Amino acid sequence: MTLVPKQEPVRLAKRVSDLMACSRRDAETYIAGGWVLVDGRVVEQPNFMVQDQVVTLHEQANLKPPAPVTILLHKPAGYDFGLTHQLNTTKRRVKTDSTQAAVAEIDEETKADLIKYDALQFLTLETQEKGDRTGIRPLHSHFHKLTPTLPLESAASGLVIYTQDRSVARKLIDDASRVEQEFIVQVEGVLSEQDLKRLNQGFYHKGVLMPAAKVSWQNENNLRFALKNVQIDQIEQMCQGVGLKVLAMKRIRIGRISMSKLAVGEWRYLLGYERF
Repeated sequence: MTLVPKQEPVRLAKRVSDLMACSRRDAETYIAGGWVLVDGRVVEQPNFMVQDQVVTLHEQANLKPPAPVTILLHKPAGYDFGLTHQLNTTKRRVKTDSTQAAVAEIDEETKADLIKYDALQFLTLETQEKGDRTGIRPLHSHFHKLTPTLPLESAASGLVIYTQDRSVARKLIDDASRVEQEFIVQVEGVLSEQDLKRLNQGFYHKGVLMPAAKVSWQNENNLRFALKNVQIDQIEQMCQGVGLKVLAMKRIRIGRISMSKLAVGEWRYLLGYERF
């Protein structure tokens, strides 16, 4: 009886490099692209340790880096969109030791809440909308280095956009004043025809100019708002200016992209032909 010596644990990148007779860099590219399977399961970490597992390469494997993706999420009410990203960006820009220490302290104090209430937690392989039509193979790397774009209040629900694509980020962040957004706003109170005209034409409220918007009744409880360059709390202030109380708010469209039937807490990729 011949005993086969047990293989020593090695990094997945080395195993792929040996199997494919390729460089370590190419092996890492295959892995990052989601082309490497360990016992039939995609593994995207080059440092993943393997021993006796079966390592295979997908038949369509190539060395092209994964294309940047844009993700549409139906954010539930009560979850933050972009605060963690903003805090991390601020921390990277800090230069003085004293300020850096203060930011680090804030990070520690708020870390639990940021994780608990950040909408990023809904971006997982399990929460993708069923029946994806993009043909994109979901990868864990699609959930990293995402830029949140047009802000949305934590209390509001609806469509939010994360992207790895710089051109999309420029469109939605730098050119936000040109991108129309549409909201359904549940309100309480009485709105006269004159005040409805004020919402559509623009008016001053507490010394601040409220912008003109396209506002109409969707039903007896909900108003439909369509406007550009929307600021946090702006719609609530507009409603307060005409004597209305906002009970709930949902963003249903950004530019030409509608949330459509995307369920609460689910996400999908931006289709190749879709443009904001």
